[in-house]
Amino acid sequence: MSTTLSALRAVHFRNLDHVELEADPGLNVFLGNNGQGKTNLLEAVHLCAALTPLRPAERVKELIRFGQDEAHLSAEFALELPTVVDVRIHDKGKRATIAGKPVRDVSSIAQRIAVVAFTPQDLDVVRAGPKARRRALDRFCYGLDPTFVHRARAYERALAARNRLLKEHVVDEAQLDAYGPVLIEAAAAVYESRVRALRALSPAFTEAAAGITEGGLAGTLRYRMHGLDAAPAPAAYAGELARSLQRARGKERARRTTPVGPHVDDIEIQMGEHAARRLASQGETRALVLAWKIAEVVCLTEARKAAPILLLDDVAGELDPARQRALFDVAEEVAAQVFVTTTHEQTLPAGRAGRTFVLDGGAVAAQGTL
Repeated sequence: MSTTLSALRAVHFRNLDHVELEADPGLNVFLGNNGQGKTNLLEAVHLCAALTPLRPAERVKELIRFGQDEAHLSAEFALELPTVVDVRIHDKGKRATIAGKPVRDVSSIAQRIAVVAFTPQDLDVVRAGPKARRRALDRFCYGLDPTFVHRARAYERALAARNRLLKEHVVDEAQLDAYGPVLIEAAAAVYESRVRALRALSPAFTEAAAGITEGGLAGTLRYRMHGLDAAPAPAAYAGELARSLQRARGKERARRTTPVGPHVDDIEIQMGEHAARRLASQGETRALVLAWKIAEVVCLTEARKAAPILLLDDVAGELDPARQRALFDVAEEVAAQVFVTTTHEQTLPAGRAGRTFVLDGGAVAAQGTL
């Protein structure tokens, strides 16, 4: 079983003018030269499926075609019943409806639709700092349990309130102490979700890393709480964080910000006993990121009893043919719907059936079959 997008309409979204397409339930290929709108169309799919951008935008207005006042996206998904998601974007924000009803909580769509995306920026999960890995794990937490968004936001609010106190000219110690339990409770909820998600993801990641390298890469994932050598059990986390906050009192006064908590923790990607961030070659980095994505697809399919929609941006530019095949094989095995961008369909694994959409100047210039 899988969730599929049946039809998509995009008007004045990024450089897209007016695009309408009917998608294949299996493989969909967006073809074209650079700058023609392939990734923008992929982002339109993501925005309808997840109600969040695939790529960060500093201003909402960046999502609207130059010279226009509003962008409009509409997607029909095959769920229990055909369901239409409608998104209208203007310079002050966006409004979304599901089956004609206003969306007041983004988790309402995530309860029904899961998405896994592979983009060139995902290489930062291995190469960059902890923020990229926290973001990747939190996206997976959200896919497993969409209510995670509420726990994450509760922690963000508690952290922001505490940091505002620390930035005051004279810090109110009584208020700071009063915010401690609120912060710790919210942090413990985020931590518990992350640990639970990592327990599901880690063995699938290790298996995928070994599989795509024929046993040559021993990849593991490990949660690291800032300032500790080993991550505590969820039941012990609140007490450990309270002690860490107490030890960090002098540091937080100097920096005027909270120096410990889930916002600074890391998810270590290891090769054997060593951190991949420091030692992984380009090929190993790509293999580890691919293993992460494969693990997400496998775990989400098992947990939700339905395959996620898989979005692949310039996969041919980031993965060699053998690793591309591994990713497409997993998608085929779980019957996931796939949307992929490429400049030439010959760069994709042979023997795959599906539909092609040729993008030119922000419009679909031609359609065909593989």
